[in-house]
Amino acid sequence: MFRVGDRVVPFNRISYVGTVVELITYKPKTWLAGGTSGEGFKIRVQHDKDQQVVEYILNELMRSE
Repeated sequence: MFRVGDRVVPFNRISYVGTVVELITYKPKTWLAGGTSGEGFKIRVQHDKDQQVVEYILNELMRSE
């Protein structure tokens, strides 16, 4: 799990290193056989390259070292 202030990188854009600014919980709209799944997380990241804040789903990010 990520925390505010962690350094992260999106899997599909390795050169966009950034810092976690905010964690947001949301209710997915996907229906499964037993109903809906639990809450998901979206993460807002401020990129170092252009200071732009972008929102990602939790599984799109990995920690930067």
